[in-house]
Amino acid sequence: MAQRLQSIVHNRAQTGVLELVGDLDIATEPALRAVLAELRAHHVLVVDLHGVLFCGARALRVLLDAASERAAGDHVLVLAHRPPMVARLIELLPVRCHPHPVPDDPTAVRISWAGPRSAPGA
Repeated sequence: MAQRLQSIVHNRAQTGVLELVGDLDIATEPALRAVLAELRAHHVLVVDLHGVLFCGARALRVLLDAASERAAGDHVLVLAHRPPMVARLIELLPVRCHPHPVPDDPTAVRISWAGPRSAPGA
């Protein structure tokens, strides 16, 4: 049985940290969109994926769309503690990774579409 998504928010000055725990899939997509929308005001939003058990392509697209929206407003979305499945999904999609280390994860990255928004399923 799939675990539902839990989100925990930590506020640190202009940086928000969103810890996600559970599955990022079609069932939890609305909750993911909602929590990302609630955190638009943070200049930097670090999405900590250490507790993610599953990540589907649609959830990654939600994260990419949020990153694009944030970049348009001179804000940043950073993925930290990426599980291997997320790293593999990023390799398969037309996604660019830009190093953006955070204190507890030197491998954290900003993500963006590698070209026009013509990703699979667009």
